[in-house]
Amino acid sequence: MTLVELLVGLAVASLVAIIVMTGLSAMGATHRRGLAARRSDDEAWLALAAIAADKECRDTTTCHKRWRVDDGLAYCREHCQPYTNGVASLDVLTDGGSPETLTIRLVLHDGRLYERAVVRR
Repeated sequence: MTLVELLVGLAVASLVAIIVMTGLSAMGATHRRGLAARRSDDEAWLALAAIAADKECRDTTTCHKRWRVDDGLAYCREHCQPYTNGVASLDVLTDGGSPETLTIRLVLHDGRLYERAVVRR
């Protein structure tokens, strides 16, 4: 083989390697974004479950005292402790027909909405 053929082969191999590496890095970035989205979904559902399991959260006023939204969701008893990030607002709504039924609604910073209905007894 001549030197020219070796250089052309090296150039072609380099182009193929660049294309493959670009594709792999794009797939990795997409995978990481998907994992982050799933993780925030899980955190939102776990926060809804924790609020629903809070026995002292019987009405909207008590819930808003115990669970505060300050740059994320925080659980407050004696001191406020961060529970999860990314929560923009928390609404606890009572059903007009049945005051024992609460609807807990979380809205994340990216606009996604999560709701859970809870029956209090």
